[in-house]
Amino acid sequence: VFAAGISAPSKAKLFDYTGENQLTRDVSLFKDDHFYSGFWVIEAESAAVAEELAAKGSHACNRRVELRPFL
Repeated sequence: VFAAGISAPSKAKLFDYTGENQLTRDVSLFKDDHFYSGFWVIEAESAAVAEELAAKGSHACNRRVELRPFL
């Protein structure tokens, strides 16, 4: 349905307005060398089809793929 790349963690700005917090910092939510470099929004008939697409995407892009459903 949709795909996009996102910039590196060095370009991130973190907003934490949870509870009483009102913090904005020029940092990434991620603390290690792993980070999201982009995302895909897919439409699949079932979880099995979504998993198959994730596996194929991982192979095609030579990257790990994390699969999450919309809430």
